[in-house]
Amino acid sequence: YLSKKTEFKYDVFNDLESIVLNALVNVGLDSEENAIKVVAALEAFIEKYNNELQNLNFLHFTITRIRDGFAFKEAVTFEQALALYDGLKS
Repeated sequence: YLSKKTEFKYDVFNDLESIVLNALVNVGLDSEENAIKVVAALEAFIEKYNNELQNLNFLHFTITRIRDGFAFKEAVTFEQALALYDGLKS
C-alpha cells in the first residue's frame, strides 16, 4: 500500500514498488499454494484500493507473471525441455 502512495514516488530511495512486486512474484512462483495466495491477495488489493490509488491495473501484469511462470514451471518435464531445446537448434 505504501509503495503505491504518491509521496513514496517522489524520492527514488523510497520507491519500493518494484522491490515489493519482485518479492511477490518470487514468493508466488515458489509453490502452487503460494501462487494461489499471492494472486488472491493482489486481486483483493486491487479491488479494495482501486478508487484510492492510481495505476493499479499494472498489478494485473504481476498476476500474469505469477500464473504464467508457475504454469510453465509445472507443465514442462525435463524430457519436454530437451525436446524443445532440440527443436530450437534445428
